[in-house]
Amino acid sequence: MYLQQRDGDLNPALFVSRNKDQISRRRIDTLFKRYAKKAKLPADKHHAHTLRHSIAVHMLDAGQSQEGVKDRLGHKSIKSTDVYAKTSSHKRDMIGREMERAREIVSLN
Repeated sequence: MYLQQRDGDLNPALFVSRNKDQISRRRIDTLFKRYAKKAKLPADKHHAHTLRHSIAVHMLDAGQSQEGVKDRLGHKSIKSTDVYAKTSSHKRDMIGREMERAREIVSLN
């Protein structure tokens, strides 16, 4: 809905001010901290980079390759993307279900 309301807005920035100017990283971080505190998020998660981390993990959980996530995030090295590639509980459960169905791994005898 937010992006639909911006229809026709030529500014490529996702977050813009009331007068359609791009918001600085510092301002985004300040706003994020304010709203994270109001939402009672854990104190260690009070930074806007949490959004970047979340989307990377969700992309990997959805089956996107690590190389694809690297490209999307603009990382120069795949090692930078490794931080997001840690196995999440969702991914771990999915792998477990796949292993349970694999005849080579599980014998049904």
